[in-house]
Order: sequence, then C-alpha cells, then structure tokens
Amino acid sequence: DVPISIAALSPDDLVQEQISTEFDLQRAVPGLTIRQNGSANQFNYSIRGQSVDTYTNSPPGVLAYTNEAQVVSRAASTFYDLESIQVLKGPQGTLFGRNATGGAVLFETAKPKGELEGYLLARYGNHDLAHVEGAISLPLGEKAGMRIAGFYENGGGFVRNIRTGEDLGKQDLGSVRATFVVSPSDSFTNTTVV
Repeated sequence: DVPISIAALSPDDLVQEQISTEFDLQRAVPGLTIRQNGSANQFNYSIRGQSVDTYTNSPPGVLAYTNEAQVVSRAASTFYDLESIQVLKGPQGTLFGRNATGGAVLFETAKPKGELEGYLLARYGNHDLAHVEGAISLPLGEKAGMRIAGFYENGGGFVRNIRTGEDLGKQDLGSVRATFVVSPSDSFTNTTVV
C-alpha cells in the first residue's frame, strides 16, 4: 500500500512470463520502454516518456539498480537467478537521488537459502545458439550461506561472410555471481555480492 505505481515481478512471474532480457521486461510492464543504444549491451530505460537523449551525455531519467546499488548507466543487466524485479514509476528522488525523475528499475538477485538447493537450465536453438545457466545455494552453518550462479551463451550467428566463411553476429557471453550472507544476530546481516 504505497501512493505510487509499482510493478513487482517474482521469480515465478519471471519464469511464467518468460522474461529473460530487457525487451521481455518491457512487454510485461506497461509504460516501460527499453531502447537499445549504440551497441548490443547498452540500454536506455524510459518510463512514461521520461528518458535521456543518448547524444547529449545528460543523466538518465530512469535509473537501474542491482541489489540497491546503481548499475553503470545504460548497461545491460544479467537476467539470471533473480529474486525479483520492481519497476517504480514516477519521481523517485527521495530514495534514489535527484536523477530518478522518471522512476527506477530494481533488480534483486537471489540470496542463499538455509538448505542445499539449486537449478540447472540448458537450451539449444537455431544457428547453434546454446545457453546454459544455473545456481547452487550452500549453507555454511546456521548463520552463513553462499550462493554461486552463472550463465554462458554461445552461437546464434545467422549471417555468413561468403568470402571468409565466418558466421557474423555470434554471441559469446558469460557471467558468474557469488553471494555471501552472514547473519551473526537477528539485528545484523551482511550481504556481499561479487
């Protein structure tokens, strides 16, 4: 019960609505537009028309945060092993600074659970596009835990250079994230994400 418009997506929502990229996210959240800039991993978030002009170097009107830390402006996100995504529409200057005039997009990564658990997902598609992702949560006693997650994607080139025989547009992407949580007491928790 808050006086602003928020779209919150849980891990089940992300799977059910097949949200795995920025473009999928804009399909699930009304009023959110995500445009690709000069390269394949630069994005400009726009909520209700509040955005940034790419060529003026002005600060963006919509900021993206991962685990409450602002990510590099207009950079691609890692859509794997997420606990939730929240899209806050409208000015967010109170909590997120003066540049969040259009809103904020909050990505929350999954935290370690109190038990051994994890998942592994593999996909293979057209043009030899292979995608593998997974995570494992390891309890380290009663007061600590660690979660390691990652993904790797390769292939997908669909344009062949007839002179060299090389497939152009192939992707070779990978990422690993480690989360370490220590809770020595009920009133203190330290979460470190690398």
